[in-house]
Amino acid sequence: MCIRDSDNCLRFVKSFPLYDKPEVLGLNEAVLINHSVNEGLEMRKMLSIILDIDKQKEEAIEELTEKVSKLLCEMPEQLNVKACCKKYPISYEESLNSFLQHETIKCNKLVSVVFSHLQDLHKALKGDIVISKELEEVAHGVLTNTVPSVWCNQICVNSKPLYSWIKDIKRRAEFLKNWIDESYPTEYLPGLFSNPRHFLSALKLNHARKKKLPVDTVVFEYKFTDNPIRSDKGKYLSGLLIEGAKWQSACIAELEAGSTIAQMPSVLFIPTIASKAKKPSHVFFIITIELCVSGVRSIKKYHKRNSQQLGVLH
Repeated sequence: MCIRDSDNCLRFVKSFPLYDKPEVLGLNEAVLINHSVNEGLEMRKMLSIILDIDKQKEEAIEELTEKVSKLLCEMPEQLNVKACCKKYPISYEESLNSFLQHETIKCNKLVSVVFSHLQDLHKALKGDIVISKELEEVAHGVLTNTVPSVWCNQICVNSKPLYSWIKDIKRRAEFLKNWIDESYPTEYLPGLFSNPRHFLSALKLNHARKKKLPVDTVVFEYKFTDNPIRSDKGKYLSGLLIEGAKWQSACIAELEAGSTIAQMPSVLFIPTIASKAKKPSHVFFIITIELCVSGVRSIKKYHKRNSQQLGVLH
């Protein structure tokens, strides 16, 4: 066949079959049927895998959206800082007012960061906004029930599960709100403060200014009770834990097998002058676990960094 121009060349090339006939390989034409069946099965398998992946993604997004909505419902409202400052103004005689204002501002900041991230993640799951690196970390934390580092940076190291951590934030906000709306509590929960040591420093400062003494000469005496009542001598702290022992019948006792920490009764912290304080025969340490900051698993690490003599056994 003579091909003299390009059109004839293209027509000649197009006349060739796309696939060689089975006879070229010495096979029967029935092989084409088996080939088509196998090709259809492979395509069906690939499509089913793609559909399963899409279904899994859709289910994961639905699960994540549900969890985020649940966490948003658990988040507390912002505290009224103006009402707090008006009712508890900064005073030379009462350092707890400054402490309360500081805790209120810090709690609001934490709640604001957590709430805004959860809201943005909810919008990103709907496709309203583009998901960022921070939101990806928050989403991973929600799915794995761990606190994202972007939230831990707002307060301190944390080892509690995410849902327990959110509940503790809610407890913290409720405690501060009751303090603002009502009056000074009968019992204080140091585990709900961002820094319990500042609270103890405020108690010492109040006593030092009242007695006109240097603050470094003020120490604490302690009384343990199961039925705390309001006292002018000091402040009751509850929710304290002791490591390696337990409190039983007004004395230290051995822990049960398998336990490492035990609950302490309420403790009355009484500021007094160091020269007049009773000298104890034994000293032990009570560890304050910050419920909004760290869990039991980080108790030893927290103890090494922030341990403070909080209890004295006479």
